[in-house]
Amino acid sequence: MGDTKMPECRMHKDCFANRGGRCVCLKSNDFGGRGCPFYKPAAAVREEKDGRRNGGKVYGDRNV
Repeated sequence: MGDTKMPECRMHKDCFANRGGRCVCLKSNDFGGRGCPFYKPAAAVREEKDGRRNGGKVYGDRNV
């Protein structure tokens, strides 16, 4: 089997995918010197989930 070790990540401790200093979503966190394009604060993910449970998100004049 291949290596299933999650990469260490100390860039964003508040990211929803950061568990104990490791990224649980990506196999590599080498972005060529740039920041992680996958980063999203855990609080923002929780807010989005709450919005979907309460009738969805609103974009302009549409409720999706």
